[in-house]
Amino acid sequence: MSVKKIDNSPTLPGGTKNPIEFPTVNQEGHTIQIDIPHAEYVLNIVDSNNIVVYTVVVPSTVSEVELPESLSGTYELQLIQGDLCFYGDITL
Repeated sequence: MSVKKIDNSPTLPGGTKNPIEFPTVNQEGHTIQIDIPHAEYVLNIVDSNNIVVYTVVVPSTVSEVELPESLSGTYELQLIQGDLCFYGDITL
Protein backbone atom coordinates (compact mmCIF):
# COMPACT_ATOMS: atom_id res chain seq x y z
CA MET A 1 0.00 0.00 0.00
CA SER A 2 0.95 3.61 -0.55
CA VAL A 3 -0.09 6.69 1.39
CA LYS A 4 -1.14 10.20 0.41
CA LYS A 5 -2.28 13.22 2.39
CA ILE A 6 -5.86 14.19 1.56
CA ASP A 7 -6.04 17.42 3.57
CA ASN A 8 -4.53 20.28 1.58
CA SER A 9 -4.34 22.72 4.49
CA PRO A 10 -0.85 24.05 5.25
CA THR A 11 1.22 22.25 7.87
CA LEU A 12 2.59 24.27 10.75
CA PRO A 13 6.37 24.25 11.15
CA GLY A 14 7.58 21.97 13.94
CA GLY A 15 4.54 19.72 13.66
CA THR A 16 4.65 16.11 14.74
CA LYS A 17 7.08 13.91 12.85
CA ASN A 18 5.94 10.54 14.12
CA PRO A 19 6.42 7.72 11.63
CA ILE A 20 3.32 6.68 9.72
CA GLU A 21 2.06 3.23 10.69
CA PHE A 22 0.86 1.46 7.56
CA PRO A 23 -2.02 -0.99 7.98
CA THR A 24 -1.38 -4.66 7.24
CA VAL A 25 -4.06 -5.79 4.80
CA ASN A 26 -4.71 -9.24 3.34
CA GLN A 27 -7.36 -10.40 0.91
CA GLU A 28 -9.05 -13.75 0.50
CA GLY A 29 -11.79 -13.58 -2.13
CA HIS A 30 -14.16 -10.79 -1.11
CA THR A 31 -12.87 -10.72 2.48
CA ILE A 32 -10.43 -8.02 3.56
CA GLN A 33 -8.42 -8.69 6.72
CA ILE A 34 -6.78 -5.84 8.63
CA ASP A 35 -4.38 -6.72 11.43
CA ILE A 36 -5.50 -5.60 14.89
CA PRO A 37 -4.68 -3.28 16.55
CA HIS A 38 -5.44 -0.62 13.99
CA ALA A 39 -7.02 2.79 13.90
CA GLU A 40 -10.62 3.29 12.84
CA TYR A 41 -10.71 3.55 9.04
CA VAL A 42 -13.16 4.51 6.35
CA LEU A 43 -12.77 1.79 3.72
CA ASN A 44 -13.58 2.84 0.16
CA ILE A 45 -13.64 0.76 -3.00
CA VAL A 46 -13.04 3.12 -5.95
CA ASP A 47 -13.52 2.24 -9.62
CA SER A 48 -11.35 3.32 -12.57
CA ASN A 49 -13.48 6.49 -12.98
CA ASN A 50 -12.60 7.59 -9.41
CA ILE A 51 -16.15 6.82 -8.25
CA VAL A 52 -16.59 5.30 -4.78
CA VAL A 53 -18.66 2.18 -5.41
CA TYR A 54 -18.60 0.91 -1.80
CA THR A 55 -17.78 2.51 1.54
CA VAL A 56 -17.90 1.34 5.14
CA VAL A 57 -16.49 2.44 8.50
CA VAL A 58 -14.15 -0.17 9.98
CA PRO A 59 -13.97 0.21 13.79
CA SER A 60 -10.60 -0.37 15.45
CA THR A 61 -11.87 -3.65 16.94
CA VAL A 62 -12.91 -5.20 13.60
CA SER A 63 -10.38 -7.35 11.72
CA GLU A 64 -12.46 -8.55 8.74
CA VAL A 65 -14.63 -6.77 6.20
CA GLU A 66 -16.78 -8.71 3.74
CA LEU A 67 -17.09 -6.88 0.44
CA PRO A 68 -20.22 -7.31 -1.71
CA GLU A 69 -20.08 -10.27 -4.12
CA SER A 70 -21.49 -7.96 -6.81
CA LEU A 71 -18.10 -6.20 -7.05
CA SER A 72 -15.98 -7.73 -9.80
CA GLY A 73 -12.84 -6.41 -11.47
CA THR A 74 -9.90 -4.24 -10.43
CA TYR A 75 -10.46 -1.38 -8.01
CA GLU A 76 -8.52 0.90 -5.70
CA LEU A 77 -8.83 -0.01 -2.02
CA GLN A 78 -8.61 3.04 0.23
CA LEU A 79 -8.26 3.08 4.01
CA ILE A 80 -8.75 6.63 5.25
CA GLN A 81 -7.64 7.72 8.70
CA GLY A 82 -7.88 11.43 9.42
CA ASP A 83 -6.01 13.25 6.65
CA LEU A 84 -4.17 10.13 5.43
CA CYS A 85 -5.32 7.79 2.70
CA PHE A 86 -3.64 4.39 2.43
CA TYR A 87 -4.37 2.91 -0.98
CA GLY A 88 -3.58 0.06 -3.31
CA ASP A 89 -5.06 -2.01 -6.11
CA ILE A 90 -7.44 -4.87 -5.40
CA THR A 91 -8.91 -7.44 -7.79
CA LEU A 92 -12.26 -8.96 -6.89
